[in-house]
Amino acid sequence: MAVFGFVWTPRWVKGKRNRKVDIEEVRAAYQQLEGSNKRRAEANEKSLRDKGALPYGIFRDEVIRSEYTKSAVNILKDVNQQVHIVSQDADTGVAAISGVGVLRAYERVLTEMGAHPLLTIGGYHFDDFDWGRKADRRAKQLTRLANELDRAIRVGIAKKYPQMLYPTEPNLLIKAWDGQEGRVSGIFQDARGLALLEVQGLLFGARGAEGRAMRNALMKAFGTDFSVAYAPDASTGTSPLPGDEARGLTVTPTAVRRAAQGRMRVRGGEETLRTAHRMYALIIQSQSNASARTLAREFTRATPGLEETAQRLLQNKIFSYVEDTAMLMADNPSLTGGSPAVRALKKRLDADVEALNRLQAVSEDPAVKQAVDKAHETTQEIISAMTAPQLAKVWKNISLALDAVTKKPSEGRGRRGDRR
Repeated sequence: MAVFGFVWTPRWVKGKRNRKVDIEEVRAAYQQLEGSNKRRAEANEKSLRDKGALPYGIFRDEVIRSEYTKSAVNILKDVNQQVHIVSQDADTGVAAISGVGVLRAYERVLTEMGAHPLLTIGGYHFDDFDWGRKADRRAKQLTRLANELDRAIRVGIAKKYPQMLYPTEPNLLIKAWDGQEGRVSGIFQDARGLALLEVQGLLFGARGAEGRAMRNALMKAFGTDFSVAYAPDASTGTSPLPGDEARGLTVTPTAVRRAAQGRMRVRGGEETLRTAHRMYALIIQSQSNASARTLAREFTRATPGLEETAQRLLQNKIFSYVEDTAMLMADNPSLTGGSPAVRALKKRLDADVEALNRLQAVSEDPAVKQAVDKAHETTQEIISAMTAPQLAKVWKNISLALDAVTKKPSEGRGRRGDRR
């Protein structure tokens, strides 16, 4: 097995002489900013994103379609059974969360798999990120906890419907070649994959959300031969900065307090708090799958033929139970999958699914019926992952952090009672 990649990075310059500086110096300068200067820098960065100034999809397409890439695949395929192309934006280095280099982590994952999938998603975490000395301690803690919860949810999704996982373009593998007999070919040896490489923009798209564009292009081209796997042990660090609330990466104490009052400022009005609850600040963190809206959107976009009405049904009647579980566990971190409160929640989910299946719009449309059943099955697995013993420490830390942020100054430091 061989894995290789190429690197591109923005060119940062300083002063009138345009002296080149690296990203560490840029980040250090940002962390020193305060008040209006910091807000101005964030507004400038946001304007570049809003204008689509950086065509990320074209960057990635350019690398994969490069003659150098083709030559490398041709050389490596003669001495390896499989060749994968790695797509990675190394914001905080190239070590995986498992402690080894990311390529070694991928090698271990693929060796255990046997048959290599067309896509292998490593994902990312915030554990190794250097927030700087002036960073808000609670914001750092809350953001990391939101990410820990998200990774557990992704594991649940991967067991039932990995196709709906967003392929994190900053860290994934695309199979270019597979020499094993009986295996699905890579994109450099299969006519379906080669067709996508003929025209720039057909694989990763032109702008943002390029991971989803690439997944959908491969799903359409390969049909039932498409395969994807989630490899959390190969996740790498990324940056939650800048602390732009509209970007939704950093979970701040202010966001928690607003969510508790039901008046959290939500990105672009895209998401609505179903109820006032402090946990919503973590639920709707922009990269989290704890959100019912995010789950329904990604499920629908990975399921050909579903319409917007079906997406709303899945969001409000099925995936909303993921949010309910998150709020329940945040308030009662000692609960487990077998606790009466969790069993009652699962029973309500099952009842809602039964009612959905009796609707004419569901029962008479095989595609929608199949989607409802798959969403139900996936949600059950997510709830199991969220209430598993392995996540008990995460829920305890989430609950304590939320208590610390929302506690009134006059309140003492009394011990939390057992609320099972």
